[in-house]
Amino acid sequence: MLTFRRRIPALISYGVTSQRLQAAVSNYLELLVASRNLDFFTSFYRYFIQLLPAAVVAPLFFEGKIEFGVVNQSQSAFGHILSDLSLVVYQVWVRCGCVEEGSP
Repeated sequence: MLTFRRRIPALISYGVTSQRLQAAVSNYLELLVASRNLDFFTSFYRYFIQLLPAAVVAPLFFEGKIEFGVVNQSQSAFGHILSDLSLVVYQVWVRCGCVEEGSP
């Protein structure tokens, strides 16, 4: 924001009106909020997918119906399935032109 304030005189000299400047600042703030919300969701999703398999299988382990190794196997299997599904989703995004191929 400090950089933006230093550029205000240059923007005014280019004929940027206060309404256009206010609209640009408002748009920028909306982009920041959307980016923050997306980061929150992404962080939550990363942790959630690590805990989900254990949360599903843990009651069976505590009841003595399965051994501890099955919990690790379920997490591994879930990780493989998730990575396969993520690959499919990513390829759909590449095919529709939403992402450049080869970008992470």
